[in-house]
Amino acid sequence: MMSQGSWGMSEIAADYPDMVSVAGVAPWVQSDGDMSHSISTIGNMKWVVDAKAKEPEAAAKFISWAIGGKPEVLTPFFADTQFTKAPARDEVTEVVNSDPAAADAPWSDVVFNDVVPFCIPEAQYPWDVNVAMGDALQAGMLGEKSPAEALSDANAEIQKVIDREGLAQVRAEMDA
Repeated sequence: MMSQGSWGMSEIAADYPDMVSVAGVAPWVQSDGDMSHSISTIGNMKWVVDAKAKEPEAAAKFISWAIGGKPEVLTPFFADTQFTKAPARDEVTEVVNSDPAAADAPWSDVVFNDVVPFCIPEAQYPWDVNVAMGDALQAGMLGEKSPAEALSDANAEIQKVIDREGLAQVRAEMDA
């Protein structure tokens, strides 16, 4: 039993194909039992051109081709990951769903019917929050800091982001 995103499903399918027929997936359990909302994000993977890139125009052109161009370009990604991913573009969804193997994908019903409709498209906070949490997890896991110290440091960094970006005010305006 494990708690994973779609990457975990893809790994099981790739590394243990004989387990696919006996493995199941379910949406993340909500503390209040209401499955009509989610604490999960869907996606949030970013492709960017590094400021130090030797060929930034070529890198940007590749990214544009790979994720912004013809939807057929992305079909192998979804097929190779056993249809455990949800395309962000409707036209990509149509092309991916036209693949005959998509209909037989063992977990796609859960992904598309029980998870995707209730997720937020991506984290609605600055990337710096993810970095602070990642740094805390790494420091705690590698023994560089105690878990409590690592989380305290992350809390301080996240508070800096909240203050810098005026996120408390944004939240208050959303709730009003």
